[in-house]
Amino acid sequence: MLVYLNGEFLPLEQARISPLDRGFLFGDGVYEMVPFYHGIPFLFEEHITRLGRSLQALDIKNPLTKDQWKAIVHTLSEQASLPTHNIYLQITRGAGLSRQHQYEDGLEPTVFAMVTNMRLLSDAEKQTGLRAVTVPDERWQNCYIKSLNLLPNILAIQQAYVQQAYEAIQIHQGYVTEGASSNVFIVKQNILFTPPKTAEILWGITRDFVLSLARKHHIAFEERALNEDELYDADEIWITSSGREVVPITRLNDHRVGDGEVGPIWKKINASYENARNAC
Repeated sequence: MLVYLNGEFLPLEQARISPLDRGFLFGDGVYEMVPFYHGIPFLFEEHITRLGRSLQALDIKNPLTKDQWKAIVHTLSEQASLPTHNIYLQITRGAGLSRQHQYEDGLEPTVFAMVTNMRLLSDAEKQTGLRAVTVPDERWQNCYIKSLNLLPNILAIQQAYVQQAYEAIQIHQGYVTEGASSNVFIVKQNILFTPPKTAEILWGITRDFVLSLARKHHIAFEERALNEDELYDADEIWITSSGREVVPITRLNDHRVGDGEVGPIWKKINASYENARNAC
């Protein structure tokens, strides 16, 4: 597999970084995922804008222009074996002279990119929906930054995996924040609800696109805090992410969501989403 590392395209097995790289030592960096459908990036501008916002929040200068990022993702996509895939982008602060917590001025960022698989729902999963579990949200309070510090997310999704669930929905002080790697929506009485864009959640590109589709189809929606009880009282629950699109959740822990069936609002939004990305 071909990857990009610091100005070069090379086989993955030849890619090397310094053991003093601050991403390796401290998780000092950010990442982004750009979905591709049949050679065309979906919502590229939004993903690159969020990448720049994350870098700025960590005081890391964006090492490349938008056109340079575009050239990299297209080059990697052209050699991908699957028509549907993601391009993973990672930028760290770079390698210092020693392991120290404070960072030196003038470090050269480490830039890495590669193709990753996209796991789309099967037809059977679209018919039945999937199961999620709830877990405590134990992350830091700057989750709007798409940083490399994912250990709490990893532990959360591992809890879901052990319980044979698809996703872990995180709860902070009685309120829903987001999934381990997704944003969360509920439907109640034909109104769509999702937590607002605060520092406690990642400002999801797919999340925002879903809201634009709701507006297009005249589906009422509100961005507001959701308490945990509202999850169990919801008619529908969805999770969204660029790598998984829009996923219906029909079981939460050991409880049925709504009537236990994939809901009509999800069906309308999902069909619209698939039409949009197929037309990109």
